[in-house]
Amino acid sequence: SFPTRRSSDLYARARSSYESALRLRPDNTDDLLRLGIVQQKAGDLAGAIERYSQAVKIRPSDVGYLLLAQSLDKSGRFDDAKGAVARAQDLSRDLNSAKKELSELLSDEEPAQPAGTASNVDGAPLPATALRK
Repeated sequence: SFPTRRSSDLYARARSSYESALRLRPDNTDDLLRLGIVQQKAGDLAGAIERYSQAVKIRPSDVGYLLLAQSLDKSGRFDDAKGAVARAQDLSRDLNSAKKELSELLSDEEPAQPAGTASNVDGAPLPATALRK
């Protein structure tokens, strides 16, 4: 589905907030993954792939690789997507749980914003358990 004007505005605000947070802490993998999610939901797959790739390079995680795999798949990069899934499987203690978390992260809810930003959409960031190490 295409983002509505309201959701496009929310994604733009969320993206701006995460980019600001990352200027302060560019190695914050949770914010990198969350920015990737915002970009993916807004239709910017190339941006999402870049953010997910940065995050898993800093701190490899099953959820991070699953997010990367999904964006790669949607971009038609099927072999790269398979490689990312394989990496997620190698890292995961419970791949089914990681896939469930992925589904929750990519639900159609409005984008969360970094904690402490003035423009929080829902008053809280994504749950920390969703982006486990």
